[in-house]
Amino acid sequence: MAELAKRLHVTIPSVSALELNDARGSAKVETDERALAAKGLAQFVVTLPIEKLREIEAEAREIASDVEWTMALEAQNLPARTTETMVHQLMGKQIAQVN
Repeated sequence: MAELAKRLHVTIPSVSALELNDARGSAKVETDERALAAKGLAQFVVTLPIEKLREIEAEAREIASDVEWTMALEAQNLPARTTETMVHQLMGKQIAQVN
């Protein structure tokens, strides 16, 4: 957190507030973009038909469910947050491939 604060030229409590607002969904777009840029990342928006997005999400959830099941067989349960992160990452990969 200290490294991000340094890159953003803000205090550690400001980074903490940013993360809290982001978790609540109330962070400003400009603030998010600045924070991402400080991490060497960028954000982009894609417009898709809702049906295509639902299809991509269903496929991602199916893959994540298979991973969860496999991990459970080895007594390694995944936290729900990890599963959701996996779904979002899989969706991102699929969306990037949409023409």
